[in-house]
Order: sequence, then C-alpha cells, then structure tokens
Amino acid sequence: MFIQSKHMRNKIFTLLLALLGFMPAVWADDGVWIERLNGTKQGFLFSQEPEISFNDYDFVITTTAATATFPYDEIKRIYFDSDIVSGINGINADDSRLMRVTPIGAELSGFPAGTTVNVYDLRGITLAQWLVPSGGQLSVNLSTFPQGIYIIQAEKVTLKIQKK
Repeated sequence: MFIQSKHMRNKIFTLLLALLGFMPAVWADDGVWIERLNGTKQGFLFSQEPEISFNDYDFVITTTAATATFPYDEIKRIYFDSDIVSGINGINADDSRLMRVTPIGAELSGFPAGTTVNVYDLRGITLAQWLVPSGGQLSVNLSTFPQGIYIIQAEKVTLKIQKK
C-alpha cells in the first residue's frame, strides 16, 4: 500500500507513535526515550534492539518491532533509562586523570609522568605529540593550529576540541 498524501502519512505516523506509546510501566526504565515539544514521550525498549540513525530532516529509531521517525524540530530531548543525558558523566573519584578545554587548547592533570599525549585530526593523522612532565600536568597549546576539529588522547582519556 502506498500512501500518497503527506497529511495521511503524518496521521498514520502519529497513530503508530500513539500505539507504541502504550508500553507497560514496568518497562519504563529499560530503553531510549524521545520527548516531543508537545509533551508526549515515546519509549523504545532495549530488548527490541533499537538502532538510532538520522538524515537531513529526521531522527529515526528502528527496533525489531517498528520504525519511528521524528522531525528534528519536534524533539525536546532524548534520554535513556528515565535519566536525562547531560552529555558528560561525573568524574570517577578513583581516577585523578583530567582533561579540560582552555582558550588555547587543553590542560591535562593527574597523568603519570612520561604519558604520551597525541593530537589527531579527524582523519586519524597524528599532528603533535607531547610527554607529560614529572608534575603530571601538561598544557596542550593549539593556538598555531588552523581551524578544525582535533582529538587529544592520553592513555584511555580522549577529548574532542573544535577550534574556531
């Protein structure tokens, strides 16, 4: 069946979202959630193996049960397990290693002396390399680098910086 009217497709999509929205409350903490600007929420269970993709206009979630498309301009937030994702988790108290963005690049602290610090471009090419000195702190200066996105990596800690 081919639906020619965009209005009809939107109605069917809305109906599909409504049907998928009636998940039992016991599943409330087990998936990916989309909250729309109109206040409605839609959940996708991890047990249904949600796959997230996107295109120029829409955010798409495909599960073993269904596929749902959300126009970007209708999404208020996306979160997991009923906890709003802030984008950055707290620092593990057992880990004193820290990287933070500065106006000229990044500051590293808490790394063992001699730790190799690499700066990569988006192609994965190493652009610069430093060793952490005995004090465990290092300032990574990107002021001479052209505009772009750079990856700073030391041990298993990674920081992505966009230089404008």
